Amino acid sequence: MTYQTGYAFGENTPELKAQRLAPSAAWAGALSYIASGSRAIRLCRMHKQFRQKPSPCFPHPAPFPNDSRDNAASPSTMTSLPDRMSSTLISPIANAPQTHPANATPASGFTVLYADRSLLAVSKPPRLLSVPGRGEDKQDCLIRRVQQEFPDALIVHRLDYDTSGVLVLARGADMHRRLSRLFQDREVEKRYIALVEGRPAPANGRIDLPLCVDWPNRPRHIVDPVNGKVALTYYQTLAYDAQRNATRLVLTPETGRTHQLRVHTQAIGHPILGDPLYAGPAALAKASRLLLHAEFLAFTHPVTHKPMRFHCSAGF
Repeated sequence: MTYQTGYAFGENTPELKAQRLAPSAAWAGALSYIASGSRAIRLCRMHKQFRQKPSPCFPHPAPFPNDSRDNAASPSTMTSLPDRMSSTLISPIANAPQTHPANATPASGFTVLYADRSLLAVSKPPRLLSVPGRGEDKQDCLIRRVQQEFPDALIVHRLDYDTSGVLVLARGADMHRRLSRLFQDREVEKRYIALVEGRPAPANGRIDLPLCVDWPNRPRHIVDPVNGKVALTYYQTLAYDAQRNATRLVLTPETGRTHQLRVHTQAIGHPILGDPLYAGPAALAKASRLLLHAEFLAFTHPVTHKPMRFHCSAGF
């Protein structure tokens, strides 16, 4: 029998060490396997408990308040929370035209057009802030009302206090970043309906006038070719009412400046009826509210990559 040089008989040669450690390694592997099995059992139990308990971000109450809407989601889409929370869910009402007029809202002051685990689409009524303003009298707003039913809802874009129509909200910070990027990159298609004074000529056209805030008269904005930011709006005539001397327009903004549609229509001599900031006395007297409505909004869903199209008819 031969031995490795430098090791006396009976000393800890590498071979002997390996022989002695082999059983220990086997036991360690067995114990590790048992431990991993225990962890798996605990994870299964935790998962079962999670499935049984409502999440604080996605509470169990159905996200469609006051289901009296005529063309609201059918019973098949008004399922329990786990079914609705699938990331691939696209409700049929997201791609179907909506027939709710903007003023047909429940007591909460808004109508849910669509909801999944990532985003919401609601119809905002007129005379309601999108976000809280300064002062105690300006704390009631759409986002706070929505958060009473969807605590994880976050505002992505806004509509003016007097403007009604479709508004999209994110559910959670990650979706807020994704949707905000879509708006910043102008990958969201928006269309408004407005009733303006007079009859624009030409009937269809483009308004390319830079805008900036009118600092001495805030919150008004003005056309300013020197200091204004680029603002572009396309308009199309739908109908002319000779009795009221008013025209129904489709307004498609390419940019999203504050009061853009209101200032642009006023700048070409056809202010929106009922506009308390930009309409003259005659146009202001023709309506009890600003006749501007966000009728249509479309984009690609950041999670499912499916086309989303929301439509809500104007109530005027």
